[in-house]
Amino acid sequence: MTESLFSYVRRKSKSNVKVGSLSTGQVLISDAKAKVLNDFFRSMFTKEDDTDIPVPDSCFGGGCEAKLVDIVIDAETVAAKLRNLKSDKAAGDDILSPRSLRNISSEIASPVAIIFRKSLDTGCIPRDWSKCNSTVQKWNRSQAENYYPISLTSQICKVVESILIDELVQHLESNKLLHNSQHGFCSGHLCATNLLTFLETVTAFVNDKVNIDTVYLDLAKAFDKVPHQHLLSKLKAHGVDGLVCNWSKAVSQQRVCLDGSYSSWRPVWSGVPQGSVLGPVLFLIFINNLDTGLSSKILKYAYDTKIFHLVMNHTDGLGLQQDLDSISNWARMADGI
Repeated sequence: MTESLFSYVRRKSKSNVKVGSLSTGQVLISDAKAKVLNDFFRSMFTKEDDTDIPVPDSCFGGGCEAKLVDIVIDAETVAAKLRNLKSDKAAGDDILSPRSLRNISSEIASPVAIIFRKSLDTGCIPRDWSKCNSTVQKWNRSQAENYYPISLTSQICKVVESILIDELVQHLESNKLLHNSQHGFCSGHLCATNLLTFLETVTAFVNDKVNIDTVYLDLAKAFDKVPHQHLLSKLKAHGVDGLVCNWSKAVSQQRVCLDGSYSSWRPVWSGVPQGSVLGPVLFLIFINNLDTGLSSKILKYAYDTKIFHLVMNHTDGLGLQQDLDSISNWARMADGI
């Protein structure tokens, strides 16, 4: 009963977002609103300097001897993934609904496996897989900057991504490449484990009657700003190379869908798509070295981060400030500033 209730609430919460007049102060028709939102989302992308890609250090996988360079693809695995598609999910730009794909899973499993194998071998991603329609979520109806995109990618692409993600997660976990500070999108870790770890640490300090300072950080537009070449460099530092690394490219084009209207297609310069299967784990790899060199304790849930430090004197306070400066420098490098 509880699961059915939450499923109903989630389904109702995904209803069409009512977009106001936005920052233009004008009453716009749907296609004009879609263009305004898509232009804003595009303005958040990072334009990186391909000639100055930082070399990741060995603290978070640079010394990893294990390599993930290729994966095995078979029709049986593809068919199983197709049968597990959720019928209530939206189709991508190819308009292939998950319900239809489930019904013909046995018939198309072999062709999909062949296409994915060819795509891996050549590093070329089918056009429909590399494009996404973006719906929007909001905090405040009147400002474009308060909306954020949710990518509706091809369901077939999500199937092949899920095959790749199984291998990628196994590689990361078996070689212990992700810092324990990360609790988002990780097996055995939840928002609750993040909070419990923090509570246990803070309680111990309080019981000892010492001071602990905590700083909460939120990286703005973090998923949208991930520079692609920096990401590929960090994938290689984590032992992800060869065909897998070449294929792990982000969406190349996006448009905004709003009330049945569409903006034009615009190129995607940076970011990992929110709403994709592969995107969250790619982001975890990108942000993994945020911990490097910090003296403070740190906990992350995706990009939501808190650092906490014992502060009993001026020197302790300077140590916390140095860690904040280090994170600030990391963010500037990640943003290509």
